[in-house]
Parts: sequence; structure tokens; C-alpha cells
Amino acid sequence: MCVNQKEIYASIEFVEQEIRFVLGEFHNSRLNILNVEIFPTTAIINDEIIHEQKLIEDIQSLISIVNKKMKVEVEKVIVILPSNSLNRYSKRVTIGLYDKVLNHDLVTDTILTLADRELENHEILVNYKISKYFIDGVSKHKIDYDKSIKSLAIDVDLYAGSKQTVYNYLNVVEKSGLEIIDICFDSMAMASEMAAFEASFVKNIIIIRYEFSTLELALISEGRILSSVSINIGYGDIIHKVSESHRLSLSSANKLVLLNDYLTTNDKEVMPVFLYTHEDKTIAIDDKYLRDLSIPILFNQFEEVYQIIDPIMMAKETDVYLTGKGASIVDIQEVLSNILKVKVKKYVPEVIGARSSSLVGNLGALYLYRDSSLHDEHKQVSISRDIKPSIDMPYKRNESEDSMTNRFKELFKIN
Repeated sequence: MCVNQKEIYASIEFVEQEIRFVLGEFHNSRLNILNVEIFPTTAIINDEIIHEQKLIEDIQSLISIVNKKMKVEVEKVIVILPSNSLNRYSKRVTIGLYDKVLNHDLVTDTILTLADRELENHEILVNYKISKYFIDGVSKHKIDYDKSIKSLAIDVDLYAGSKQTVYNYLNVVEKSGLEIIDICFDSMAMASEMAAFEASFVKNIIIIRYEFSTLELALISEGRILSSVSINIGYGDIIHKVSESHRLSLSSANKLVLLNDYLTTNDKEVMPVFLYTHEDKTIAIDDKYLRDLSIPILFNQFEEVYQIIDPIMMAKETDVYLTGKGASIVDIQEVLSNILKVKVKKYVPEVIGARSSSLVGNLGALYLYRDSSLHDEHKQVSISRDIKPSIDMPYKRNESEDSMTNRFKELFKIN
């Protein structure tokens, strides 16, 4: 069974410690979840693939599990890419209409030509989004291909990524035996699932994605993603601290941190949440201990986030949402609201079968692909079907690329 038939699509995403996979079917515009798989991996650190062959084998193992459970043959997937290399180029371009019939392909071809001209040599176009049309000099947000027009210009945002990062991920997926039908940045996918593009015309939207070793910030305003940046911090810092302090396995510490209620515990009602034996002694870890250990780490991490987003929140009303696996920590949004001095809302998808903050990107990727397949230009459009990656495509780093430090300083400037 091919997963792109009968509007059945699969999305796959890679984060440190795990691969996330969602198989969904659209029926009467409603998304039904057929299968969700989370497969452990040790092949990725800080969004970088450190062991290609191991990741290929892990993908193959995951797909084998899905095929066996669902009695299908998953052959094609939508690949979600980390936004740590995302750059945005905002351009206005005129569409040549001389002796040509205006259609979707003409608009897409014009944008691809623009990307070839505007992007740096080390970059590749991943997604684009048209924010405005100028039809015969009149500004509009929609276009009707059936009407006769004399002139057309568009405002478009080009979202490009590092060729090295993009091809590294596409290579392992292809080598695992899967065909890639679409690609998108994780920030694009999350914004789509959360309907953040529409909401951002009223107020700014900041998405904080909190994962094991990365914290990603995405700023959405006026229907566009203005910037996205990743910082190498995550809830794994808490897990490592617990593991080192009590000589616990990372697996046990992971469950301890993610599955217990301790951040808002009352000092007068201390409760043990974990017992273990060491040197013939039974040792208890209580909720107060976890709270006192975790909150200073969260404060140090999110104080840096506050310094970044405070000017944005001062400039315009802003909603802040928390996603990622770290969002599953009980009451973490309450603690972060105090640190960031703004109400932080934990975002949980409403789709039955995938109600997890860690699956926002997977779900959004399904919506993005379906919208682009229907040629709905008012949604986020993917151009991945125009990208033909080659396995092991050579890549030589351009030494003039901006350093992460410089990008970090510039990304969240409002322009």
C-alpha cells in the first residue's frame, strides 16, 4: 500500500533520542490518525546526525514495526527538517504574463527562479509563502486564476536551509528505502498545525519548542515566520543532573522528570516519587528534591529566552506557546510564565490519537502537504517536489557563512 493514495500520508521527524512517525488519513477534510510510533535512537545530537548508518537502521526498524502493525507497506514519507539553519528572504517579484496563461505552475516557476538568484550558494529553498498579491496594481490576499488580468506581482517569503543539513537528512531517509514526497521546516509545520499564521495578523505568536537538548524559538507575525533560532539547551539538563546525583540510568531519570508532578509541590506535603536501592540502602527521591533541582535549571535556561523575547512582547501584544516533549513536564507552563513574565500556554493538538505536544510538527507536516497538493496558495506551500536530492551529494562549506553567534543576534530583530 502506498501512503499517498486515498489521502493517506506519513510524516517522519528526527530529534535527539527518538524518531517520531505519524500515519494519518484525511476524510472529508478531517484528519484521522492511523498510527503513531516513537522509536529510540542514539544517532542524533543537537539536531546533527552523528551516526548515519545507525539512523538508517533505526528508520528501517521503525517502518518495519508500522508495516507489521498496520499491514501496509509504507513507501513514501514527508520529512520534517530542523529549523536551526532556516533563513528567510522577503521579496517582491513580478510575474511575466506576456503570451502566457496565468496558472499555479507559472507562479511556482517564477518563485524558483527568484530563489536561484537570491539564495546563497550554501543554501537551498525548502518552503515559501506568498503573503500578498498585487493584481493590476491592487493589493489582495487571494488570486483567481480564472479571471483575466494585465499585471501580477507578489510578496513572497523564501525559507531556505543549509544544503549540508537538508541533504544529510534526506540522504538517510532515501538510504533507508523510503521515497520523499515532501519536506518542510519544523517551525513551518508547527505554525500550520496551530493555525498560528492566521492568528498572527492580530498579535505576535512565539512558539517555544522544548526538547531534550534543544530549545527552538519561532516568531510568527502578520502571517509569516519572521525568524527561527535554536539554542543548545533542553530538559535533558535536568535529566542528566538527576542521573548524576543519584547514579540512575538516563532512562529512569527521564521517566522521573517527565512523568511526575513536582514543580508546584507544597513544602508541607513532601511526597516520595521514586525509590531505589544502593549499597543495601533504600533511597527515596521526593517531589521537593526534584522541584529544588529543576527550577534553578529552568530559570537559567529561560532567563536567556526572556532576554530574547522581551523586546518583541514590549512592541506588540504577543501570545507564547510551549511545544515539544519538554512541554509534557507537569505544570511547566506555570513556572515558565513566572520566568518569562507572560502567560505561557502549553499547546496540545486536539486530534484524537495524537494529543501530544511532541507531535505538533508531525501533524502540521500532514496539513502542509495536503494544502500544497490542493494548490491552496493562501496556506504554507512546499516546493519539495521540485527538489531532487542525490544520495551523498557533495557539499563544501562556504567559509563566509555567518557564525551562529551573529545569526543569534540578528534573527529576532523585528523588520
